[in-house]
Amino acid sequence: MPTQLIPYTGAPYTYWTSKGHSQLYSFEMMNLQRQLRQWASYLNTRRFADGELFIELSPDCHHSMLVEGILLYDDALLPLWKNFCDGLAAMTSISPQKFLLIIQDVQLSRSVLSLLSPVLNQAQIAGLLLRNNMLPRRGIRCLTKFLKRSPHLKCLAACNELESNETCIAFAEAVKQHPSIESLILHQIGLGHNRSLMTSIMPSLHNRTLEAVSLGNNNIDSFGAGLIADFLKANPTLKTLHLDKNLLSDDDVALLAESLTTNTNLVELNLHENQFGACGVNALLRCVYNKISLNAIHDSNHTCHIKFPAEQCGELLTEDEFNVIFNPNGESPIIRKQAKIALAICGATGSVNFLLLGDVPVRLMPHALALMAVLNADAVCRCPSILDLVTQVLSGWNMPWLFTHHRSRGGWRSQGMLLRSKRGRNTSLCVPLRRSARLRIE
Repeated sequence: MPTQLIPYTGAPYTYWTSKGHSQLYSFEMMNLQRQLRQWASYLNTRRFADGELFIELSPDCHHSMLVEGILLYDDALLPLWKNFCDGLAAMTSISPQKFLLIIQDVQLSRSVLSLLSPVLNQAQIAGLLLRNNMLPRRGIRCLTKFLKRSPHLKCLAACNELESNETCIAFAEAVKQHPSIESLILHQIGLGHNRSLMTSIMPSLHNRTLEAVSLGNNNIDSFGAGLIADFLKANPTLKTLHLDKNLLSDDDVALLAESLTTNTNLVELNLHENQFGACGVNALLRCVYNKISLNAIHDSNHTCHIKFPAEQCGELLTEDEFNVIFNPNGESPIIRKQAKIALAICGATGSVNFLLLGDVPVRLMPHALALMAVLNADAVCRCPSILDLVTQVLSGWNMPWLFTHHRSRGGWRSQGMLLRSKRGRNTSLCVPLRRSARLRIE
């Protein structure tokens, strides 16, 4: 049954200006009151079809434009908050509708939390995003209780300053034991300047249902980088990790890069807006493109897409090299591996790198050429034409041995395993090799 709402429209514009607030702030408070009224009426009277409902309460302007930095709580808002919570309760009683609730740049006081918490604990909420809400200490306890009573929750964002105490440890434990949470966003919670908080939060990331974690804008430094590197070395099921807008140095990035050599599950690592330079980029290169040999390239990490600005490479990589190594554009790990091997052999200029071919058996070279031709046709990387490659090889690399092997074996294609490229062409990509030349391109 619909709930009888309080007949209250909110405080007038002059109420907010009379309290010394700016015109912009007063306008945004009127906007917040309108949002609360409309959502209360909408939730209280409508029946919803299957699917998730998106509910958002936030100012139209960015919080940096407000002197206060946030829309502060005022007792004049309490009746509207009560109507809003009654509307949520009515919707839950009429039909168990899953919904996503976002409350951003709006203060959630004790009075508001006392109204909101019971409703959220009973609702089938799929996602809760709280950002810049000046949560009181009781707010962390409410979040912990909410996690324990919301088994359907998929996404949680708690972007508020937290304190390292028993409530924060309980919150981390609730995240770790949650049965279905997939995405966790913890921005601006003070991890960088609170080591005990960082230590208590990291174990929660071992939840096997978690797929994406964002720890951006937390001033994370070397201490946090060490904890995160140890976490990644354990090869958790996590697929996406955002560490943007932190204080990670060259040494910190080197630790993370080393951890990725044993991690096979992480597919995206965001390192934008940190403080590493050429040394950090070199560490990342050794992780994903170790070109000391073709075998080392093969054994590099081809699963993780590491995101950072190309400008940080300086003169280490050209734009084309950066795109092949760090910007795979959704290509599969196998295609990334093949593109890196072709890049190493051809080089950015298209010249064959004979130093990498020193230990390669004669019988493999035609298959390597065929692989580069396929990748060039499929626009995975910019290799020279197959004719140019053959010309370079015949003029500079073991021509007598190539001829002898071809005559004794009766052709090349009988030696290789046929694989199919993206465009359906059969191409020999690998052959059995002797132990001393353990090259794998498959």
